[in-house]
Amino acid sequence: MTQFQTAEAQLRQWLSEKELMMSVLGPLSVDPNMLNAQKQQVQILLNEFDGRRPQYEQMNEAARAILSEPGQADPSLAGLREQQAAVTRKWEGLTGQLGQRSERIDQASGKTARFQGLLRGLADSTADLEARLLGRQASGSQPDAVKRQLEAANEVSAQLREERKKLAEAESLCAELSALVEEEYLKADLSRQLETVAKPFKQLEGRASQRIEELNSAFASSQHFQQMSKDFQGWLEQRRQEACVPRPVWARSEALRKSLEEQEALLKELGSGRSRTRPSCGRGRGFCGTRRGRSGRRWRASSPPCAPAGRRPRSSSGTWTSTGAGGAAQQRRRRAAGGGHRRAGGGAGGGGRRGPEAGLHLRGAAAEEGGAGDPGPGVREFGDTRKEAEAQLEGARRQMEAQAGLGAQLYSNKNLANVKAQQRTLAGLQAQVDHLKSAAQGLVVAVPEAEGVTDLLLQADALEKDYGAVRRAVEEQCAALEAKQQGVGRFQNGIREMFARFADLDDELDGMEPAARDRAALRAQRDAAGAFLAKLGGLSADVADAAARCREMLESEASPDLPGLRRDLETLGKQCGKLTDRARARAELVEGTLARVDELYAKLQRFADRLGGAEEGEESQGPVGMETEVINQQLEAFKVRGFLSLCLRPSVCTRL
Repeated sequence: MTQFQTAEAQLRQWLSEKELMMSVLGPLSVDPNMLNAQKQQVQILLNEFDGRRPQYEQMNEAARAILSEPGQADPSLAGLREQQAAVTRKWEGLTGQLGQRSERIDQASGKTARFQGLLRGLADSTADLEARLLGRQASGSQPDAVKRQLEAANEVSAQLREERKKLAEAESLCAELSALVEEEYLKADLSRQLETVAKPFKQLEGRASQRIEELNSAFASSQHFQQMSKDFQGWLEQRRQEACVPRPVWARSEALRKSLEEQEALLKELGSGRSRTRPSCGRGRGFCGTRRGRSGRRWRASSPPCAPAGRRPRSSSGTWTSTGAGGAAQQRRRRAAGGGHRRAGGGAGGGGRRGPEAGLHLRGAAAEEGGAGDPGPGVREFGDTRKEAEAQLEGARRQMEAQAGLGAQLYSNKNLANVKAQQRTLAGLQAQVDHLKSAAQGLVVAVPEAEGVTDLLLQADALEKDYGAVRRAVEEQCAALEAKQQGVGRFQNGIREMFARFADLDDELDGMEPAARDRAALRAQRDAAGAFLAKLGGLSADVADAAARCREMLESEASPDLPGLRRDLETLGKQCGKLTDRARARAELVEGTLARVDELYAKLQRFADRLGGAEEGEESQGPVGMETEVINQQLEAFKVRGFLSLCLRPSVCTRL
């Protein structure tokens, strides 16, 4: 019964302390480093339970021995059964909780590591695939170049389909981790981490699909245009060669009239060709920026020689009809003048082509990029992307303003997780801002004379500066929160270390042997009790210092984690007080036992001294007397000496 009661009291006290320590372990984390630390904490507690298991089994064994004796139905044993059942319930409950927590940490560690790895891989692959998709957009618009762009876009789309499997796995892991953790802010942080990667990935999927559709259409249209252009240029080349062949001006009116009809037919054919070349040129500008206006230039190269040739027969015919044969000399002079005028006109025509040709080039650029009419795809995409980036920056600013108004609640793990998630979102926005800057520069280079194109570059520069300012502000806020949380975290780790020191001291006190009966052993136990009280006093002083520091931190920083730490310190201080009382009782027990043993040894010394005197008296008494009274006196003296001799035996001294 003594063995059971001792073990039961010690286990009940120890289990209460372990229950308190488990209550401050905190929620399951989703950070790999924090999960490793939580795993170590659980393992330390499990090792402590393994160390206490012999005492737990000893208590149960003593209870079984008592209950198996005759008379176990005695009502007085009901209290023993209840005590054993209470300790057993708490023991099994705490070990079960630790086992479940260890299993959940193992699951979360593996899933978190895989989840973070998938997110990093998806972010890198998204940036790489986006760069590949955007890098081939301006590599040419000839059918072969468009085909190469289409092949590259299809490769990007195929890799996106492979990466989509990783995204699906990441979404599944996010759901599993959300089921493992209990706090809503941790679930929200997991969702934000996934969304930071999933949103750019899905946007890239949409852009890749749209790009493939555009390239398929452009490839078919480019092939059709190239064939039309080739046929039309062949026709123009034939007309140009025909128009450039020198033809004589006949003096006969019939020949002149026939020549005039031929020239008018050619002009009519060229006029109909002009109406056909306009849509062809407009389509070509949309597919081939480097070949803008080529058909128009070929048309102008063919058209000018035909106009003077058409005018000559009319002039000659009119002159011949009015003057007749007698005006042949005048006609020759006019022909010479007409030739000079024709040469001058030809020169003016060649020099004047540059003006209309340049105007055609600018109008084509404006039509392609949205200068005069409806905005083109490049400008629309630029505007949509810029608005989306500005909306994300505005959201980040609103979040910082909201957090600035939290006051004492700002310095919490939840807000730190929110700021880190915002920081990751802004880091993912970097590629989008760079893409906008590159797109604006490309538009300025492609159509520098288009109206409003310079504003795009100014908008991209302003967005880049705004992004840099917001990202720096978020990084500074994150660094400040991390510094605060690191300080609170170190303080919390210090409290956990003090709990561990307390547990070690508690085990050390429970493991001390009962008070000895030998003076040397008792003196050693007295010294050990003094050293134990000194260590416990150091721990109590550390707890008091930590409590004072916690009060100061509450006044200056007001972190929401500090009130809980203050309660933990108060509880630990009370536990240290109880352990101090037990240690002092132990020291007093050892000191009292040592005092009684010293007193016993003093009495024994006095007995020895008396025995020595008795022995001397016996030796001086001489032989045994013959009278009855003398014999009785000698017998009584002999009994006293025998008793003193018995008391001086070691076994008898130990029992005394």
